[in-house]
Amino acid sequence: MSLIGAGLVLLPMFLLDKSSAFPGYNALLVCVGAGLIVAFPSSGKASVTRVLSNRVLVWIGLISYPLYLFHQPIISFLVFSNPDYPTMVALLIVFPVSILMSWMTYRYIELPVRNYVKRGPKIARRILTAGLVASIPFFAVSGLAVAKSGGVPERFKLLNPFAMEVAEAHGATFHRYYRRGFVVGESNNARVLFVGDSVLQQYAFPMMSALGIDRAQADFVTRGGCVLLKGVDFKDQFSDISCDDLRDRLYSLEKKYDLVVVSQQWEGYGGELINAPDGVSGIERWEPFLANTVLHFKKYADEVVVVGGHLKVTGATGVQPSVQISRESLSAQLRELQVESRETIVNAGVFFSKLSDQHSVRVINPYDIFCEGDACELTDGRWSYFSDSHHISSASSDFVTTKLKAILAANPVRPGI
Repeated sequence: MSLIGAGLVLLPMFLLDKSSAFPGYNALLVCVGAGLIVAFPSSGKASVTRVLSNRVLVWIGLISYPLYLFHQPIISFLVFSNPDYPTMVALLIVFPVSILMSWMTYRYIELPVRNYVKRGPKIARRILTAGLVASIPFFAVSGLAVAKSGGVPERFKLLNPFAMEVAEAHGATFHRYYRRGFVVGESNNARVLFVGDSVLQQYAFPMMSALGIDRAQADFVTRGGCVLLKGVDFKDQFSDISCDDLRDRLYSLEKKYDLVVVSQQWEGYGGELINAPDGVSGIERWEPFLANTVLHFKKYADEVVVVGGHLKVTGATGVQPSVQISRESLSAQLRELQVESRETIVNAGVFFSKLSDQHSVRVINPYDIFCEGDACELTDGRWSYFSDSHHISSASSDFVTTKLKAILAANPVRPGI
């Protein structure tokens, strides 16, 4: 039984990959395996119990929880200081630092506190225990506040004021003005509905600015990492807002709009799309779902707009805010920004052109916004128009709005807009 347990602990290393949901049911393999090892200790020189009783492994076990706590923030600080560290260099820095800090935590905090709670004066033990218990909700609420605030961007004001400027210029407009999830008002005043994931969200503000639509006149059904096309069977990787629930509520909605705007990361979601058509790969696998989505919304909207193939930009990691970023390093990095996968963009253009012809749907191609021929405009000289490889920044808002106005003026939307 202990050997079976050890096998279950090791099995996920070979069964799971980056598309596997974890934690979740997959975590049961490790948990059940560990339970079997604990419940059925084995004997013999080569037994699982004897191997795990090795002094080095026992010592690692003693510091394992602070090691678990420390390694991720150390990695985060390393990335903040230099996002381009090679993986092996990062490992050689993170591993010894994590081990040292974990041992110091165990030796000078965990052991003294544990011994004091066992052997100290009774009243002091109770006060210490109560204080430790009370700290749990305090740190939980603090952690939630940090997570919901995007990591407290104001920290840059102290660490590097210029990095704060970068964070504001290269941030996302959507979360500044709107809410994700199912944000649909009860009134019939809404003129536009936005449907999609994070790459759809980034076009909401400039498109509404280009069309002169007020924030109160827009509804949103959006969430990052979520496919909302009709008929999709999707393995969700996140759980804060259910993607399946958003999709069910979306296609139960019977509300009229002037305009419905749909998009997503077309080149993403490889393993998450469960019911992809057999033998079809790449962007073409979305065709039946896009067709169903367009046909559905044509019943409720004067016009349906699909934002087509999104650009992928290399070099954008270096324009993200970090402790060491400076005007000089940012300027140098802006010159390194390039559009990659032009063949993919061409294929996407052909695909969406067919979609437009077959279903009489308007398609806006991001390539037409940022590029003309082979020349692409990715910065304003001071800031990047891309906050990372796929998402446009706040600094691009005026530029994208102007481009959208020109695109829409060349082919005006219907009179209601």
